[in-house]
Amino acid sequence: MEESLALQVVRSFIAKINAHCVASMCELMTDDHRCVDVFGVTGQGRAALRQAWQTYFSRVPDYRIVCQQVISEDQTIAIFGTVSGTDRHDGVRQGGQPWEVPAAWNVVVRGTRVAVWQVYYAAPLDRRPTDAAHGASDV
Repeated sequence: MEESLALQVVRSFIAKINAHCVASMCELMTDDHRCVDVFGVTGQGRAALRQAWQTYFSRVPDYRIVCQQVISEDQTIAIFGTVSGTDRHDGVRQGGQPWEVPAAWNVVVRGTRVAVWQVYYAAPLDRRPTDAAHGASDV
């Protein structure tokens, strides 16, 4: 069975995330792209998300998504798999060992671009924000 265009867009977006290629990720975002992190914090707009992803990749330089199952219905894609990485602050590893957790994503594609990227996973306790103004979130 041939992949839908929406699924191709999502797979390409994940490949760009795994390559940490923010410029290419932004090319696949709608102008009003919305990203909702594991804490429910929403980022809106390509420019804001460019900065958020750059910050996140500096904090988690080995961030990686592995897809294990994908369910597609029209322009909405559900992804199930794992996410992994190692936290760093000012170039120094934080929190000990690298982490890997089960994760799910809800993605909405509009045309040939990602309009909504929402991630769900249980963030390790030492990675959870202590207040609403926690800065760059888990995108």
